[in-house]
Amino acid sequence: MKSYHEPIDVAIGDDGMPYKWRWRKSVWRVLRILDRWVLQSRWWTDPSGLEKRDYLLVEATPEAPRSCAIEDGIAVEIYLQGEGDAWILARILH
Repeated sequence: MKSYHEPIDVAIGDDGMPYKWRWRKSVWRVLRILDRWVLQSRWWTDPSGLEKRDYLLVEATPEAPRSCAIEDGIAVEIYLQGEGDAWILARILH
């Protein structure tokens, strides 16, 4: 497992869930959502809600698998920061 906590550009479907994202010049496709949870630490000190994170554990695969050694899906943890649209790639779990 490796932590990154880097911004990603996410494409959202009609259901409000991500179906693909761009990270480090690669496009990743969501195969399925494995889990969801919310982390809201110190909510009483930050009325803006920036401490809130909506996490998703997804199974994903590169859109161009020939350019990557990953053939099957991998588990990736992403989250939505605050109430906005700032998506972050937190960790890749192999």
